[in-house]
Amino acid sequence: MNNKFMTLILFLSILLIGSDQYAFAVSGLSIRLVQFLWIIFTLLMFFSKKITISKKQFILFLLFLLAHVVSLSFSKDAKRSLGIIFWCFYNFLFITLPVMSYSRINPRKLNKILEIGFEIQGVMIIITFIIGLFGVEVPFLYTNFYMKIPRPALWFYEPTFLATFMLIYFAHSCYFYFQEFKSKYLYKALRSFFYVLFTTSLTGILGLFFTIGVIVFFSKSISRNKKVLYAIIIILFIAAIGFFIKFRYPALYTVLFGRLLENGFQGAGGGRVTGMHQTISIIKRNFWIGVGPGAYVTLYKYPPTNAILQLFVSVGVFGFFFSIIWFLYPIMVRSKYNKYKDLFYSYRFSYLVFFVILQANTNYMRLYHWMLIGIVLGLSTCHKSELSDENCD
Repeated sequence: MNNKFMTLILFLSILLIGSDQYAFAVSGLSIRLVQFLWIIFTLLMFFSKKITISKKQFILFLLFLLAHVVSLSFSKDAKRSLGIIFWCFYNFLFITLPVMSYSRINPRKLNKILEIGFEIQGVMIIITFIIGLFGVEVPFLYTNFYMKIPRPALWFYEPTFLATFMLIYFAHSCYFYFQEFKSKYLYKALRSFFYVLFTTSLTGILGLFFTIGVIVFFSKSISRNKKVLYAIIIILFIAAIGFFIKFRYPALYTVLFGRLLENGFQGAGGGRVTGMHQTISIIKRNFWIGVGPGAYVTLYKYPPTNAILQLFVSVGVFGFFFSIIWFLYPIMVRSKYNKYKDLFYSYRFSYLVFFVILQANTNYMRLYHWMLIGIVLGLSTCHKSELSDENCD
């Protein structure tokens, strides 16, 4: 009974992890309702004696946390910086740590929960988009409109965040397809392709191209001749979609592709490129110690538009060095147990895609960012001796 309840809480926590819209403010802190579910899940894991972590992983997080604590002394807004440090601790303790522990002992079950969650949200994207074409919004779900074209965000803050999150599933599915070439993975990849596409997020569309490019040209399981063939097929597939939409639904074409092709990154980025240049100029003036975590918004009234620049401008060059290791380690880590090697590498690839595309967003503190770190690190330390026969099957 306890395991079923734990599974249910984990499923709801993952399904709603991007629910920025379901939140309330307390003393300047935005508290999401889903964060209480993660606390419950962590307590269930703790009392079941299933919380584990390696010494190396713990040290890496401590270095990250220490960099933020030190920057508090030089912060331009100590209150906001203290709040960011609190959320760093929360994200690790109640998201990364329990997910890391769970993925070590129930890797297949966790993967199943994740895939079901992605599929549910993907279907909701399609339904919300279709209903939105008639100018109707689904109650309790957020939909933005541009040129009368719906841009589903579900419970995320905006469509770009939803698209970035759904790219995890697309990258995961693509990895498995190009490793095993089974039709079930191809269908997952195609479904997740359209899930991302129908968010109408330019960032998401660029993420699709990036994912396909990396997996096709760097995959060791595909011969050089087949890489060329796959590239041609994919280009023709995307071109066919583009031409069909352009001549059948010109307004949708403008939202999906026209903004970039006609205005370039500067015009289509919603001020992101300008924001990056602004952040770089501020980094130059606060190179060594930064402005303090969260203090950028206090000083300049808007957040940085790039996650790495946000980290650098917050803690300075020294703090950045110790902090970035925590975020890059999931890309560099290797699996220590071959049975779940493919599962581990699929989510490591997903993390690479996610982290790159995250740079078009702000906030390295996103809950699903820390969840994905936990998944990768947990799978990397998944040992046979720590798995029961039930969990291995």
